Amino acid sequence: MTLHIQLRNLISASGRSMREIAGTAGIPYTRLHSALTNESNMRFEDVASLACVLKVSLDELAGTPTNIREAAIARRLLNGALELAHNEALLTQNVDLETFLDWWHSTRGRLENWDKIKPAVDLFRPPGPEAKRIDPIDSGPRSLASIAFHVSDAEGLAKTLEGFSGDFNDALIGAHIQAYRSNEPVLSHITIDQELPDGERCVRTYRRVLAPVTNADGQRLIANFSQDLRV
Repeated sequence: MTLHIQLRNLISASGRSMREIAGTAGIPYTRLHSALTNESNMRFEDVASLACVLKVSLDELAGTPTNIREAAIARRLLNGALELAHNEALLTQNVDLETFLDWWHSTRGRLENWDKIKPAVDLFRPPGPEAKRIDPIDSGPRSLASIAFHVSDAEGLAKTLEGFSGDFNDALIGAHIQAYRSNEPVLSHITIDQELPDGERCVRTYRRVLAPVTNADGQRLIANFSQDLRV
């Protein structure tokens, strides 16, 4: 039995949808669906995260290859991926609004000592006076936008933003300009109801902090940290 069949069977047996499993594992749904449907190569960290969520051992997923050397390599790679996923989870498990604000005030927005913060934050170029969209340059793998919009990079986030309605888009631009000019974090409560590129409707209420930050080259950017308010 292939790894892809094993995972599909385990997801089905769990009684949860593939989208729910993907969200819990921190994997973009479109990536997981494509990999399991097309039986294409999967990232080791994705397999490790799925093993944790589905509560199976990596040895079970690795199967029992007849070649002992292949089995040893498979276990080593999967266990390394599990450690990587575990370390990434440690970086983000305590990131909340207070943690983000404490970091910002301790550095005054300089992108220093933020390894724990970075995976939960999206970065944007500040919008100019003629901006039509906000311009993402980095999408944190555990940011609310990455999870809610099923994206894995800045390009995917930009594509999603292109489909937002005019009023909501204009409000985003205005909020980013306000944060850039304020020189302080700007906190707001947001409700979003927008259609995503895959046709899913994203409806959420969350707290958002937009804060001006400065990178190592002295370039000023906008950091977005959002915290879901769903119970």
